[in-house]
Amino acid sequence: MISQTSIIIFSKKPYQESDLIVNGITPDYGRISLLLHRGLKIAEKKFPSCDIFQEFDIMFDDRAGNSNIFKPTEFELATDFSSIAENAKNFKFIGKIGSFLMKNVQESLPAPFLYDTLRNVMIQLIIGDETDGKWSLVQCAVAIKMVFLYENGLLPSEGTPEQQEIIENIISSAIEGTLLPELPQQYYTSLNQWLDALFDYHKIQK
Repeated sequence: MISQTSIIIFSKKPYQESDLIVNGITPDYGRISLLLHRGLKIAEKKFPSCDIFQEFDIMFDDRAGNSNIFKPTEFELATDFSSIAENAKNFKFIGKIGSFLMKNVQESLPAPFLYDTLRNVMIQLIIGDETDGKWSLVQCAVAIKMVFLYENGLLPSEGTPEQQEIIENIISSAIEGTLLPELPQQYYTSLNQWLDALFDYHKIQK
C-alpha cells in the first residue's frame, strides 16, 4: 500500500555503494527509516540530495517486511531548515532535540501535534532575532517537551485553573505556531525544569 506523509530528517548514513538510509520524524507514522536508491528514477527525476534538518514530502510503500526500512516512491524537498547550522547555539539545541526525538518517538505511532511543534520550533530557529514574538531556546524546549508529554498522555492535570490555562495556551501556541503566552523568561525556565522532572519520573530519555 502506498502511503503519503512528510518527514523531517535527523540522521543519514551510506548504505552499500550509492544508497542512503535516512531516519526522521513524520506526523502520520512517528519515527521511520527510508532507503534512498540514488540511481532510481522517480517521477522522471532522480532523488534530490538530502541532508539533516530538511523536510520532505514523501510517498512510500508501507510494506517493509521485517526490516522496518521503507522505500519511497516519491521524495520531494518541502522546506530546508539547514541554515540552523549557521548558528552554533541553535545547531547544538536542535541536535539535542533530534537525539531526544529519535530515542523516544515510537515507530508507526502517529505524532501529528509533536510534528507540527517540531516544525514550528525549526522555523523559530531560522528566523531573525529581530522578529516580533520570536521564541527563545528555553521556550522552544518547553514547547517540544510539553507537547510530547501531552500527546502521549503523560501531562498531569493538577494545578490551579490559572496554571492549567497557561499550559493549555502554550500547547495550543506550540502546535499552531502562534505567539506564546507573554510570561517572564524565568517562568519558562521553571516550566522547563518541571518538565525535566516529569521526564525523569516517567523514565524518558533526554
